[in-house]
Amino acid sequence: MTLNVRLSAPTEARLKKRAAAAGKDPAEYARALIEREMFAEQSFDEILRPAREGFRKRGTTPKQLDDAVMRARKAFHRRKRVTGKRK
Repeated sequence: MTLNVRLSAPTEARLKKRAAAAGKDPAEYARALIEREMFAEQSFDEILRPAREGFRKRGTTPKQLDDAVMRARKAFHRRKRVTGKRK
């Protein structure tokens, strides 16, 4: 969908500034803002439904998924302890 929106000069200037800070062009940044707002209205269950369906189709069991999440969490915390940063 293509959407044309008129912005006031101050709003346009802020959009350009924030987009540049995020490393995006203004149209991409505005699209991301709109999508974030749209997803904010969804329940956590609605947001995760496509991922759950993908795991189900691949035959991933809840235990396998739990194990994968636990391994990822442990790896994250190991990196954080070593580097002092989140990666």
